[in-house]
Formats: sequence, structure tokens, C-alpha cells
Amino acid sequence: MDIDNIYFNKLLDEIVKYPKPSAEDVILTLAIPRVAESIYTIRSKKVVAHVKTIDPSFIDSSYCGSACDWMLSELAMLFYTSNPKEASELINSLLEKRIPLIEEFENGGIVILKKDLLVKDEFLIYLYYTYPNRITNGDLINAVRYHNPTYAEKILIKLEGEKLIHRNINGNKPTKLGLKYVEDKILTMKTNSPFPTH
Repeated sequence: MDIDNIYFNKLLDEIVKYPKPSAEDVILTLAIPRVAESIYTIRSKKVVAHVKTIDPSFIDSSYCGSACDWMLSELAMLFYTSNPKEASELINSLLEKRIPLIEEFENGGIVILKKDLLVKDEFLIYLYYTYPNRITNGDLINAVRYHNPTYAEKILIKLEGEKLIHRNINGNKPTKLGLKYVEDKILTMKTNSPFPTH
């Protein structure tokens, strides 16, 4: 297929006219194409009026990324009906939380980009990032490069006491309160930049 010669609007018009005898057909031939149309419109625009303090590219890319995840998740649910477990794993990987304070590298290692965070906040950020998976104490300590297992255990006990995490033999996982804490208190922080701003 020559991607330089795709007539998007013509293709869209053809798809949305397909019969829709079921809810699945509505998703496949109406909802998904309309979301794709919104992405196509955003990424094709040339000039956009915007507030100087706001980067429109960041807003656009955030929406486009989430919209693409939604479309792929819907397709997985529609076409992976014979293997629900595989569909669930695929959707979970698509909807994995993306955090601007974390950078992940090809070997699976992570770097938390905010300096001078409390250890408990680093733990919470990583647990948020890996949600809904449970993370063992050892994996959590290795991920944030913290080298005091005894004190780490005390921190985790305190977080459990504050109802920010739930702990069992399989590891640690943030509660709804813990997720909200990360979103309200930590993700609103700006990363430290070594470069001057103007």
C-alpha cells in the first residue's frame, strides 16, 4: 500500500456507510472511523492559533496517543474473542500508564526524572507506573535504585498504614487513594531541567 496516496475522506465515507446490524458493527464502522478522523484532522493541520504558554503539539500527541490506544483496544476486544486472556494482556499493555516523570529504556530500566523526591514518592510513582501489576519489595527497590531494604520495608508499612498501597505475599499495589495521590500530588510537579528556560 502506498501510504502517500491514501484518500482518507473517501475511505472514511465508504466505511461509515456499511450496514450496522449489531453493536460491534457500530464500533467497527462508525465509532473507530470517527476517532481516526479526529486524529487525521489534528495531525494534518498546518497552522493553529494557541496560547503561547501551552504547547499544542503536546496536547495533540497526548490525545492522539490515547485515541489510538482506545481504537486498538476495541479491535482487540472485537477480534480476540476466542482468546480472552490474550486480549486482556494486549489491552493492559496498550493502556499502561504513561508518566512524564518516568523514562523507560530498551532494557526495561527506568529513570525517575524528578530530583529530590522522597523515597516514598519514588515508590508510589513506580507502583503507579506498573499498575495494575503487583511489585515485590525487591523489584521495587531495584527499580528506584534504593539500597536500604530495612528502611524500605518501613516506608512500605507506612504507605500501607496511610492506605496508599495494598500489600500481600505477591507484592505491592497502589490503592485508589494511592493512584489519586500520585496524580494530584506528584504528577503535577515539573521535571528538573539542566537547561535554562527563556
